[in-house]
Amino acid sequence: MADGHRIPSVVDDMMATSVEPFVATISRLLKAAADAGHIESTDHEETTRVLMGLVLGWPLQNTLLGQNRMLDPQARQRFFDRAWQIFISGIRRAA
Repeated sequence: MADGHRIPSVVDDMMATSVEPFVATISRLLKAAADAGHIESTDHEETTRVLMGLVLGWPLQNTLLGQNRMLDPQARQRFFDRAWQIFISGIRRAA
């Protein structure tokens, strides 16, 4: 990743094989939830990227920097539960 600016094909391959399949799957699930009236989402790809940033951003940064605060399973569960709670409370359709 650090050399992505020098070797763009590596980043392109990584995005195509690792990231985009997750984006596509989560986008489909968000679309289904929106179509069923459970959430507010019109741009499902953007909503997916917001969710991924919220849930994965800090843990990825923390791991890449070698801080390893996500090694404890309980701490990791608390973080992901809270990130999901924040996301879903902001996107849930009002009853």
